[in-house]
Amino acid sequence: MKFYELTHSHMGGRTFPWASGYGPLPQMPFFEGMQPIVYERRLQYWKVDPTLPGMAIDPGGRCWSHVIGCGLGWPHQFVSEYLIQDLAEHAIPILRATEMPIAKIMAKALQKIPAPKYYVLEAIPVIDKAWDAMGIKVDENGRPILQPPPKPYPKSKFRLSSWNGLDLFSHSGGASTTTLYCTKRVKDLAERKKWTNVEFKPLDMVD
Repeated sequence: MKFYELTHSHMGGRTFPWASGYGPLPQMPFFEGMQPIVYERRLQYWKVDPTLPGMAIDPGGRCWSHVIGCGLGWPHQFVSEYLIQDLAEHAIPILRATEMPIAKIMAKALQKIPAPKYYVLEAIPVIDKAWDAMGIKVDENGRPILQPPPKPYPKSKFRLSSWNGLDLFSHSGGASTTTLYCTKRVKDLAERKKWTNVEFKPLDMVD
């Protein structure tokens, strides 16, 4: 069985939009799984550089896409309401979808086109990384020892036996439920529904 990371494409060029970042929302539950320092640093960043709530769309782009990449780090991308509707219609569960409004559009062509709603999509964490296969030691609780961080950082490998059968999922114990992994069923759905600006990167699996 084949598994993939579902992410934004880096080949959008001038066709699809790119979000340089986003401003703080009243509720941002997608930060819950991260270390508090990550959220605190983001709040400090917004104090220094105040930004309107929602994402800022860079110049460039001629049509709205199903997935928009984001340059601010977590989350790495936003997905359209149509993508979420496709998942729901095919009974593919998600953890949560938090609407991310559009605060600013600098792309002149996109200013003339009504935009769909966009969301931060989170998936249910169900699969474990195979730390041993990655050459990373774990502590007595099975958590990876990442200080000091390994150099170079090894490519992620996942343990197939920990997967519970969901078609869309995230890494259990990971920093963010916004990193999306999926089965070929989701990839096939994307092809049938013609999702735009999306890329599926194969995952390395071990038994």
